[in-house]
Amino acid sequence: MGGRNSKVISEELLIGKVISEENTPNPIEFGFQLLKKQENDFRLGEFVVTEGKPRILATVRQIVPQHLYYKPPLLVGTSLSEDFDLREEAPPSASWTRAHANVLGEFGDLGFAFSGRSPWPGQRVRLASELEIAQALGLKPEGVHMGTLSFRPDVQVSLDPQVFMIEHIVTSGVTRWGKSYTNAVIIEELAKAGRPVLIIDPHGEYYSFSVPNDQPSEIAGLPHDLEPRGFKTAIYSPPAFRESAEREMTVAFSDLEASEILELTAIDGENQIALVYDCIRQLQGTQYDVDGFIAKMKSVKDELKFSVAIESIFARLRVLQRGIGVFSQSAGQSFDPKELIVPQQITVVNLSGLDLRAQQVLVTTLLRRLFYERQWGNIPPYAVAIDEAQRFAPEGSDPVSKKVIEELVKEGLKFGVNILAMSQRPTELSHTIRAQAETKIFHKLTESADINYVAGLIEKVLPGMTESITRLSKGEAVVIGGCTNYLPIRMRVRTRQSKHAGRTGALRLRKKIPNGPKHSTASTDVGIEALLEPRPITSDN
Repeated sequence: MGGRNSKVISEELLIGKVISEENTPNPIEFGFQLLKKQENDFRLGEFVVTEGKPRILATVRQIVPQHLYYKPPLLVGTSLSEDFDLREEAPPSASWTRAHANVLGEFGDLGFAFSGRSPWPGQRVRLASELEIAQALGLKPEGVHMGTLSFRPDVQVSLDPQVFMIEHIVTSGVTRWGKSYTNAVIIEELAKAGRPVLIIDPHGEYYSFSVPNDQPSEIAGLPHDLEPRGFKTAIYSPPAFRESAEREMTVAFSDLEASEILELTAIDGENQIALVYDCIRQLQGTQYDVDGFIAKMKSVKDELKFSVAIESIFARLRVLQRGIGVFSQSAGQSFDPKELIVPQQITVVNLSGLDLRAQQVLVTTLLRRLFYERQWGNIPPYAVAIDEAQRFAPEGSDPVSKKVIEELVKEGLKFGVNILAMSQRPTELSHTIRAQAETKIFHKLTESADINYVAGLIEKVLPGMTESITRLSKGEAVVIGGCTNYLPIRMRVRTRQSKHAGRTGALRLRKKIPNGPKHSTASTDVGIEALLEPRPITSDN
């Protein structure tokens, strides 16, 4: 389109004129009447521009066909009873279509901004060009290619990498509506830019990045400048749940803080809590494994003359170390941060099979250690993608993992660490994380609390946009943030270049660990499955 005469463009895209109605036009909204030839093809969500001054950009929120002969009830009733069409007797001028648009801003000498000026009745209205839309939304020709505008497939949603790739992102939406797929596209773009990505995967669904997309129907939808490809991927799992091609994920027990041990073992008795804290204090600065910690607990219990039951604590810790392998068998041995955080590498930490408490503690230790390594300059800047983030940082409760994730969203950007948090419902995720996220992506939402939350973000900017949240189709999303100049846009997410494993039938199945001699100790006969879902340990346990 760039080589055509601007006058020809204007005539081709002309769609109507601004009309005068009660209270409009005004600086917030205006109505316009469509040309006859545009009535059938014009759609909700289109971007339009007024010609001349002021040159206002707006998005269409309502289309209302009108017909003079179908207004009087008697005429309509007669046409029904006598079975004839009033339109056949009506002149062309008897019908028309009005559209109503919300003002986004004005193009002026200093660029695009909300000026507070109103269009004038009689101003010609035309479709906005791809260049005008990109300028208003802050889209970049060489930006992060996320897809296309839902109602303008000619406009690529290429987001500013200086915002989108280094700031925090929150993605929400009901299950099976494209949330994980969208985040996989983001992760692909991060990897192509050379940024290391660490994925916290509680269900085992992100293992397929190394495999090129092999679905013909999807490949046909890839943008012309992209092709199927795999990405450098490393997958880590606890030894008991590890597949042959995956690497072992273990942490040093001595890396755990006292609060994490309490969370892991569900201790709530005062004496047991005091015992754990005293053991950690005495062991501080040393390397120790589970057996070393258990031995210290026994000696401290005798030293303090505590009359408490601690065998159930021992049993749970031994299961996690020997039965599942979460904790290393060697004192001080743990994951290598330099192997997890590698430029252009997608590192998946597959936690499927672990119970929630173990997942939360492992994530806490992992993210805290990596953040320290980044602050010390031992690893490069990186991104952390957390699926089902409400499991680790929920609103309304405080598991140990919540503190470290909230610290990352508040302090991480200073050190080049950004978070991609995914949650089915935004209101179930920590308010701190939502507030710190520069970019928010919403797929279809159905719960009133979630819809009201979205309304609070976008209604003042674009009244009526919230209604689309409940009507999004699969693969569509509403995006708002600094990467869109804080204007909400509706986009269709591009096809993945790598294979999409998806949820249905593809997730890692939870294994039942046998409670045989290899996975038990003489100190307990408690079943493994019972220990994986711990109940509070008190002095009676």
